[in-house]
Amino acid sequence: MFQVDYFLTRNATCYPGKLAIASANGSLTWKELDEQTTWLAQALQGEGVKKGTRAAVLWHNSIEWALIWYACQRIGAVPMPLNTRLLPGEIAHQMRLADCTVLFCAARFIAMAQNIAAEYTFDLLVLEQKTGGSADLIEGAISWDELLSRGSLELPLVDIEEDDGAVILFTSGTTGEPKGVLRTQRMVRDHALVLAMGDAGSSDEIMLTASPLYHTAGLLCMLKMAALGGTLVLAERLDPPVVLALIEQYRATQVMLVPPVVYGRLAAYERWRDFDLSSVRQVLMSAGRCDLGYARIAFMLFPEARLRFSWGSTEACSLTGVALSQDEIEDDPELVCTVGFVNSLVEIRLVDEKGADVPRGSVGEAIVRSPMVFKGYLGGSSDDAFIDGCWHRTGDMLKQDERGLYFLVDRKKDIIKTGGENVYALEVERVLLQHPAIEDCAVVGVRDERFEEGIAAAIKLAPHASLEAGELRTFFEGRLPGFKKPRYWAIVDELPTNSVGKVQKGTLRAQGRSLFSPL
Repeated sequence: MFQVDYFLTRNATCYPGKLAIASANGSLTWKELDEQTTWLAQALQGEGVKKGTRAAVLWHNSIEWALIWYACQRIGAVPMPLNTRLLPGEIAHQMRLADCTVLFCAARFIAMAQNIAAEYTFDLLVLEQKTGGSADLIEGAISWDELLSRGSLELPLVDIEEDDGAVILFTSGTTGEPKGVLRTQRMVRDHALVLAMGDAGSSDEIMLTASPLYHTAGLLCMLKMAALGGTLVLAERLDPPVVLALIEQYRATQVMLVPPVVYGRLAAYERWRDFDLSSVRQVLMSAGRCDLGYARIAFMLFPEARLRFSWGSTEACSLTGVALSQDEIEDDPELVCTVGFVNSLVEIRLVDEKGADVPRGSVGEAIVRSPMVFKGYLGGSSDDAFIDGCWHRTGDMLKQDERGLYFLVDRKKDIIKTGGENVYALEVERVLLQHPAIEDCAVVGVRDERFEEGIAAAIKLAPHASLEAGELRTFFEGRLPGFKKPRYWAIVDELPTNSVGKVQKGTLRAQGRSLFSPL
């Protein structure tokens, strides 16, 4: 059975002159990407990198990142994309956990690499710097240019099996410490095929993302374009004029930006109408956090597009999805909360606390079975991650309607137990986001003498907006029953988020009543 490297080999054969990857700093065709991958793979083999070697990648979104990815796949090495916003000690901890012996580091992170090298020993450290530059500051390091000078176009012959490792990713840590997940060749290969099948796309697709490639959303884009033979356009970060210019320049047909509030930031750029965005046919939205306001902003930016909602995880890849038009959403606004239909190769059950299936329309924890589900966490117990040894417990609470559409209700750990009632934080957040003065929010439970837990809302106001407590209490009337109304609130300049924009609710809970005041 073919593995992940097959996509590159096939695309170089079938679409040699077609653009494979592009950024503001250049581009490569599929043939060029294939040749440069072989060159780098040979150079890595010459340095002792082989099948099973685990290589950490401390690099921003770039063509070099893609070359490292494909070169590792070609020789069976296992890349581990690193969150570039972590502290050196945190990176060293992840590298130890994954037993990484190689580190690739972009020039802008060399100071961080120096700190990592002070407490971690590498077999190979590759720095994006010319010989005689900063690479000489770290003993034993080799520059990117020097490494490439040692390559060749002789195709490496490595027998790679579907149970071999393909990539190590760490969870986002929104509900605890990040955990390492090894995705096998089969998981990554099947994930790419499911993504390609989901939209009946073709090699004509051009997908832009500013999501970091160390995150599942960014990697998803690379896999989808690899399976389709399409073009991946990378933005280093969410810089509205750069992102909009790349969409226009490359005539992007799909856009992936997370979280949904990011589309609001594009629309807030005063000159966005100067760009031709008419090529965009699909806009990808992350699960749960979208509301009708965000959807309308996305349609305003990309009037020819459909919105694609989906749900997945680091442990289980992509599980559901659906693409909806503006008319469909305006006719049924509840659809902005859907995560779609179950994907191919995926089984989903919704169960209660005892593991029994709940009736359709009822809320239950989603457990999933699929060849795209991981086997266990690196260096830790995974017993509580599975039921009956094969059904993965996602920790997400979902419901399914009569049409077969799934809806994300909340994270199981985010349920607030107040006065004997269970309240889903996400439901309250969706109501809050309907208020025109609120740009973003997060709802958590805090200690409450009367109800054990009280509902608390951290609110980020829209630019130039103001909000009074009495106004918010009035707004809740007719929108939330009494036991679901927040009893505490706080206006914050920014919500605490991780590197991919997910709110760190643990930080808000830890502050508790010291942050929140009675509403």
